[in-house]
Amino acid sequence: SSSSSSSSSSSAVNSALSLLGSFLNFDGVLASGAGGGGPRGDGTYQFQPGDDSWQSPGNAHTSSTTMAPTCEYISAHPALEAVGAGTRSRRKELVGIQTSKKEPGHQWSEFGCNERTGSGKDVITPGSDAANIVIELPTPSRESADEKLKKKFQKILGFGGSITEATTLNWKSLSSVARDRVLELLYGDSGLGYTLGRVPMGSCDFSVSSYNFADKEDLTLSNFDTSVQRDYDNGMIDMIKSAIYVTQHSWEEGTELSLVASPWSPPAWMKQPLPTDPFDATHARTMEQTVLPECLREGTSPQSRYARAWAQYFSEFISAYKGHGIDFWAVTVQNEPLSLPKFEACGHDKTTEEEFVTNHLGPVLEEDHPNIKILAYDTNKDQCVDFMEHFWGGDSGPIEAAATKYIDGAALHWYSRLHPDLDGGEGAPNMHRLKALASQHGLNVQDATEDKKRRLLGEKPEGKAKEDVKEPILLDTEATHCVSTGYAIGNLRTSWQRAERSAHAILSQLAAGSNGWIEWNMMLDPFGGPNHVENFCDAPLVAVPHRAEGLSDFIQPVPSFEKHQLQDGESIKGEYETKFSLSITMGYPMSLMNLGVVVQPMYYYMGHISRHVRPGSRPLKAIVDESTGGISSRTFRPTGRIGSGGGYNTIARDGTEVTFWPCEGSTRQSWSFSIAGELQMVQYNRKRGSMECVSLAAVADPDLGGILLTQCGGPDSGLYDMVAVEGSFGGTAKNLVKFRSRKVPDTCLGIRTLANDGGSYGPRGGAQATMLPCEDKSTMWSLSTETGEVSSTYFAQGDVCMTTGWPFLQAGVFDTTEVPGERGNKMTMVVLNESEDDAAFVVRANDKKSSPLLKSTIPAHSIQTFLI
Repeated sequence: SSSSSSSSSSSAVNSALSLLGSFLNFDGVLASGAGGGGPRGDGTYQFQPGDDSWQSPGNAHTSSTTMAPTCEYISAHPALEAVGAGTRSRRKELVGIQTSKKEPGHQWSEFGCNERTGSGKDVITPGSDAANIVIELPTPSRESADEKLKKKFQKILGFGGSITEATTLNWKSLSSVARDRVLELLYGDSGLGYTLGRVPMGSCDFSVSSYNFADKEDLTLSNFDTSVQRDYDNGMIDMIKSAIYVTQHSWEEGTELSLVASPWSPPAWMKQPLPTDPFDATHARTMEQTVLPECLREGTSPQSRYARAWAQYFSEFISAYKGHGIDFWAVTVQNEPLSLPKFEACGHDKTTEEEFVTNHLGPVLEEDHPNIKILAYDTNKDQCVDFMEHFWGGDSGPIEAAATKYIDGAALHWYSRLHPDLDGGEGAPNMHRLKALASQHGLNVQDATEDKKRRLLGEKPEGKAKEDVKEPILLDTEATHCVSTGYAIGNLRTSWQRAERSAHAILSQLAAGSNGWIEWNMMLDPFGGPNHVENFCDAPLVAVPHRAEGLSDFIQPVPSFEKHQLQDGESIKGEYETKFSLSITMGYPMSLMNLGVVVQPMYYYMGHISRHVRPGSRPLKAIVDESTGGISSRTFRPTGRIGSGGGYNTIARDGTEVTFWPCEGSTRQSWSFSIAGELQMVQYNRKRGSMECVSLAAVADPDLGGILLTQCGGPDSGLYDMVAVEGSFGGTAKNLVKFRSRKVPDTCLGIRTLANDGGSYGPRGGAQATMLPCEDKSTMWSLSTETGEVSSTYFAQGDVCMTTGWPFLQAGVFDTTEVPGERGNKMTMVVLNESEDDAAFVVRANDKKSSPLLKSTIPAHSIQTFLI
């Protein structure tokens, strides 16, 4: 009753403040030209890193009252020696960093862990419901350098965001002081520390209009705009040069900003006509849209003049930027080549993309820009394995294929082919398959004759470690949330879920073998634009220059470059709140809003990873394992609790992949077997505010390789007979059954193991549900009617439970001993809790039964980073 009264009072105060703000804080955009344009023309950085006037974006509200978890660690634990954390240079205390929805304004709050010596009775004693984060640490051995290397996971290149026209126009709308703060927020020592970036080669949907740099038909490209004037005028050149400066002067010596150039569309005169063009058209009328399987006139054969001109366009673009002092590290062949969008596009299928690289792009860049890397694919993970097999082949892949010597890797996007709610949550098993394919391709090259090595990789001196043999790069190059911005939606739950999904996807991709992650737009306007086809999305930063402190000009609350007009029933809810109210309810730092910048929760979640998993880090094998209490005391269903914990299962929807993880006692692992013979799960649909039923599909999805969820009672739903395994009945929890399909004869529900041995999560980190012959060993299950768990003992490493998507509690652990420079920590651990419940956990080395080296708790809807 007291709590309810307090909440009501708080709500009334906020409503009053909001109403007052509508009069006193009516905000308009700076007049055209206000705010000073870009940084200095010479590209220098006006706000010097380390300036005492800079306040870290996370400490606008941080205070000594910040909620801190109970944390203990064993300082002299022998396992820490394995990663160099027992040296004299190690931190004297283990540092934890937390961002929690319970205190949205206390971002990146540091907390200390109580030191235990580990001697006598001074040890850690976790509760039976504490999850076990088991880290496989290296041990001293006499293995050769090559043998040790085989046990290591990929080096991480870094994290970053895309520098689009939409981002830079919003950046330019700010004052010069605010622009400098944005650069520090994104690239600086006190910010995200981005070291990767993606740059469109001309316009994309996040431009105010279509444009290119060779608009007149001329196969020699003699009219190519070598000044790339549009990118200079819109601020892209200035922002990139400033970002390079900040990156080089903020972090370890030698830190650089590695840029990837990506094309959306060639000039229209290079493209085949669209079906909507006149029947006698010789080329497309617009850069927007495309035909499949190939968009280029004359195709991609060696004789195609337009394919060669398009390849030369790449070279001219790289040279033009170099003329501004900007070097590119890589290009992707084509943004989303398999899609048919309404914005700029150029379709390729796997055959024509391989031909374009082989016959045109590869030879041109090898001649003009030999150090530029080429990344193929550059789209969603549902087709990535089939597409890249065309380049790399299988176990005995075609290492002599002409395109092989040009392709340095593959680029991936995070979007779902089925529904935006599944963005960032689809295709992880495919990523493992792609990594296995890439690794096998590297081995094929490594095992080739010396003649082939010289031809494919260049001449190599004798005696070099095998680490020098090129293994393909796998890079995540685009991820964003659509539609609209969190600022416009005005709902903390939505903004926080977006932050959690981003963190989940990043940790999942790094575990599967990704070398890095590039977000889509870094800054947008309140609508989520500008976007000339109104394909609005979200970004970590939202530009609100009309809300800057001391502004005297009150103009319309829509940027001059934004063409979208509010429709009936549409609003930007953040505009109806005072800055004070937004700082309390949404956690936006007041000091930055006073500069015209809204910093959203996804920014801080990214920082928990990007700031502390620096280039040169490597994943360590680690997984959140079940609690020692077993089925009677799970992490989210401790002893005495009735029913599964964690809160509503909002990711259980049609299209969600069904996977297997260690058991956590949550609603994401609670199933029922219906009278009709379906394996069902309850889904909470927030948009409708209703509980709905989903069930296992009858067969595995051909693109994603495993069983998905579908609507209960629908035509795609699986129907099973639950058959007791002979001799299994004698207890309750271990009664073994098989789920025999009624739709697919002689098959039963089983487990498809992950390729790549599950990466750094291991084989239990997301194996797939599938249909297998009933005699397969993985088709035996234990179904608990009390808990709803469908569990299996198939894996030697421990039990697993059938899961919708992924568990609530996740972790990623990284070896940072190879990171240049010395910042004290040798290992970084990121823990993510997406549930409605707090969770206890312990950290152990190599074995769930080993002595704990750390014990802590993580609040509901929180992320923590531990520097060890």
